[in-house]
Amino acid sequence: MVAGPDGRLWLDHDNRILSVAAGSPPRVIATLGRLFEPVLLVAGPDGSVWFSLVGGTDDRFTGLQRVLPDGRVEAPRYRNSDIESASVAPNGDVWLLRSIVADFIAERTDLVRIDRAGRVTEFPAPLITP
Repeated sequence: MVAGPDGRLWLDHDNRILSVAAGSPPRVIATLGRLFEPVLLVAGPDGSVWFSLVGGTDDRFTGLQRVLPDGRVEAPRYRNSDIESASVAPNGDVWLLRSIVADFIAERTDLVRIDRAGRVTEFPAPLITP
């Protein structure tokens, strides 16, 4: 669950991302593949919400995605990566820790920064296993 850009709480439920507020019904923001579960990470300064997905027929890590303010879901970045958390810096950059996974074994870990213009910088980090 994360504080959403609309002032409501956003949560993941089954294969959907929902927005909820006291005294009003939940609103479906996005419906994802039937076999996948989103893991909400952080709300960005542009009104988007970043998330990762786990699931599918082989229970794989699908990387990083975001729901844009207009409700569209961006294509995945960092496939085959385990991304368990993210943060937004005071300047609006999104930071995350990404473990590249093959056969459920972490092969490499990077600290990743995505700036407000969408530029990505990766910094090698000590290996962290999921």
